[in-house]
Amino acid sequence: MDSGQLRSRGTVASKTLGDPAVYRGPNTGLVGTAVVILPNEKDAPNLKGKLLARPPYARGEDVEARRFDTMVETILFTLALALRSAFISRPRRIVFDEIHFVRFSSWYLTGQYFFEIHPPLGKLLYAVASYLSGFHPQAGTFNPNQLYDAHHFIVLRLVSAFFGSLHVLMMYRLCRMLRMSRLVCIAGALMPCLDNMLVIESRLILLNPQLMCWSVTALYCATRLWSYSKGSRERWVWLVLTATTGSFALSTKWTAAVSPLLIGIISVIGLYSVCAWENRLSLIECSIAGLIAVAWYTLFFIIHFALLPGTGEGDVFMRDEWKRARPSSTFYRPGAAAPSFIETYLYLNGQMYARSAGITTRHPFESHWYEWPINLKGMRYHTFWGKKGFSGYLTVIVNPFLSLLAVVGIVTFVVFAIRYLLRSRKQSEEAPKPLFIRLFRVGTVLLVGYWLNLLPYTEVSRPAFSYHYMPALLMAELIVCLLLDSIENQAHKSLVTLAVIGGLVTAFIFWSPWTFGILVPKRVHSMLHWMPRW
Repeated sequence: MDSGQLRSRGTVASKTLGDPAVYRGPNTGLVGTAVVILPNEKDAPNLKGKLLARPPYARGEDVEARRFDTMVETILFTLALALRSAFISRPRRIVFDEIHFVRFSSWYLTGQYFFEIHPPLGKLLYAVASYLSGFHPQAGTFNPNQLYDAHHFIVLRLVSAFFGSLHVLMMYRLCRMLRMSRLVCIAGALMPCLDNMLVIESRLILLNPQLMCWSVTALYCATRLWSYSKGSRERWVWLVLTATTGSFALSTKWTAAVSPLLIGIISVIGLYSVCAWENRLSLIECSIAGLIAVAWYTLFFIIHFALLPGTGEGDVFMRDEWKRARPSSTFYRPGAAAPSFIETYLYLNGQMYARSAGITTRHPFESHWYEWPINLKGMRYHTFWGKKGFSGYLTVIVNPFLSLLAVVGIVTFVVFAIRYLLRSRKQSEEAPKPLFIRLFRVGTVLLVGYWLNLLPYTEVSRPAFSYHYMPALLMAELIVCLLLDSIENQAHKSLVTLAVIGGLVTAFIFWSPWTFGILVPKRVHSMLHWMPRW
């Protein structure tokens, strides 16, 4: 493949065969410098290629493109927020795991010490929202399906709606940074926007919307980080933001660990099409990023302990030395030596892990990891009862079209990757096209992320739930977007992408009665009940 062949498909910025040839191709759907081809020999069987990870909008470049993307992002965010906030007060009762996070936000305001298996950030944000809304903690305890006696719960649900909507916006930006066409980026953003499971989770006081938002944002910040040369001011800014958002994801739930892990691996070893070898992070940069991440994670525990000086349900999970040094504890002994913060901090994290792994109580909503990709098990969070046999359900299932699309995308990519590797072993074969080089390299990283997200659940004995599939589903969604963007014929790409968008919209509307708890007759529920365990 020479510069003339490249010119026939796009624009070659460099005509010297020995120099990097910068290719702007109409089939890439990229903005700005797109692909660098580094030919070796005349037949170039071992053609090297990589994507430049420059931001879509370099400073002062393509202002109109930036404005258009801002408009698209605004529309996507508004649509997502509308779906997540409409009738958000229904039901006016504690739903499923809301009971835990309503309790925790209340206890942060009263100072009663509690124990929970997840890190503090998500709960702290709900506590801040409770405080700002003027919430006065109730006396006594909260019970499942209990009627809320104040309007503060709406504010807490709106926190979830905001993070769920921000997730959609950041998904669009991440796809743009991966150099996908705008139509494909819109399809990518609509996948979480119109996922029935994510919409329900984002309408309730739960941690998953925050978890997913921080995970996508960390991946986006990492792609920005890798796009700048060493020593530049922008690189340091995005280094701090990547470490911060990655830490925020882990400080919400440990199940977010795979995204920061992938970012760390790629940053250290470098990876063509994602992070060029010469752009990988230095030892100093890695150390600073690690210190920032640990500092944020630790800070949230400092705040956690500071807000909980009183005695409470969580005392039983702590050491006797800790209890004897707390004046509010019944075990208090004047003059008792208090363990250091580091000791308490490490002990609490150990307890969080042990208690999480040691959960043995079975749950009717639990499911197995191999059931999640094919959407076998639903979770009915709430039932509404109406007149004349009408009823409404809040049933958590992945958008069935999205579920099918993700499985097809994973299988298709695996087949493509095998063929790619087999062809690359044949020296006589023509060098792979730049789009396929990107698809293989970026897709392989995402496929590893997909399986890493599922791997822990193959061995755990504790109950797991279909919402644990969310981080893996994110990787599958990005793989689907890469496959769509790798369709060379522009007309075909547009048609297939529009068909995907149409399928997402149709399935979301079809199953929307279960997403919003709309009162419908029994025959409608039967029509929606495609799987026996939904």
